[in-house]
Amino acid sequence: MTVGNRPTVALVTSARTPGGLWRHLRELAVGLAGSGIDVRVCVPGDADALRAEAARLHIPIADLGDSASADVVHFHLADTYDRAALAGVLAARRRKPKIVITEHLPRTNASDRALATRTPRPGATAGKSLAKAAQFAAASRVIAVGEGSKSFLLERYRLAPSKVIVVHNGVRMPADGGTQRPARPTRAAGPHFVAAGTINYQKGFDVLIAAAELAGQPWTVDVWGDGAHREGLQARAGRTTGPDGNPRIVFRGWTDELNRHLIESDGLVMPSRWEAFPYTSLEAMAVSRAVVGTRVDGLDETIVDGVTGLLVAPQDPAALAVALDALSTDPELREQMGVSGRVRVAAEYRLDQMIAETLDVYAAVTPVLRTALSRIAA
Repeated sequence: MTVGNRPTVALVTSARTPGGLWRHLRELAVGLAGSGIDVRVCVPGDADALRAEAARLHIPIADLGDSASADVVHFHLADTYDRAALAGVLAARRRKPKIVITEHLPRTNASDRALATRTPRPGATAGKSLAKAAQFAAASRVIAVGEGSKSFLLERYRLAPSKVIVVHNGVRMPADGGTQRPARPTRAAGPHFVAAGTINYQKGFDVLIAAAELAGQPWTVDVWGDGAHREGLQARAGRTTGPDGNPRIVFRGWTDELNRHLIESDGLVMPSRWEAFPYTSLEAMAVSRAVVGTRVDGLDETIVDGVTGLLVAPQDPAALAVALDALSTDPELREQMGVSGRVRVAAEYRLDQMIAETLDVYAAVTPVLRTALSRIAA
């Protein structure tokens, strides 16, 4: 229900830790509040880090199920088969608000047989399809963060094309527009790249290590992040050395200063097996860094091959090694790609665009919010 003249939106997620989804939700909450929306964020009771950051940003926080009075309840799925989110959607439906669902990572090895690492249990695929059908039936609109994700949702779950709307992730551009570029540290070992993300099978850091074993040029990579696979990969990476005898790939752990590490690097490498529309590639392009990535959902939209970076097939260490070797020997090409990437992000993937397009989705599903937004704009 509206509060005074302000429409209300509840942003709901079962995520408990920071990451791309939380960043999206946090930025959206701040942007919606600035647009005159009465917004609150609903998270699990034990999501301490998220609650602390929301409090710091003066974002009203509520428990996961406390969305009853909102005009729009917007679920952000931490997992496409998130059981807590499914229960939340079905419970919210009984209260009859307008429901919007954002699928942050719909294509995974659990939802796409082409990515599966083992044969699914009998009946698992059908059961998951039924659960998703119930969830989507409750929603007025489903937001996909990229065109690849939209295509997958339409094909996998047979959704009506009009129900699925693409709203790309968006980032803040540097205050100087990217024109003031700090000098990068000089590294005697050669060009230095950055990789980032949860250390798991999806992100393909094992493929990166294999590429380092095949490399012909003396590039190095710092991997920022943590996860269940870190210990084993770190041990393997320690045995993969460059011409100076030092490891080519170093796992540095979690950082909250990724932007600084990107600025100090010669580019970003993303060897992912699957994605949807990752923030990291946008962040690198926004600070004028070339990106080497795989031809998977999201990366194949943001990276223009040969213009803003290089694209290779996933799980192909030889191709990844060739791409990194090529960029490491051509600083002018890295520079040109970085500038082109910044221009592309500024034109296509700004945060204000993401917020405006999300508001358009809300306005399309509820006359109350559409009327209130028209009044605010006037």
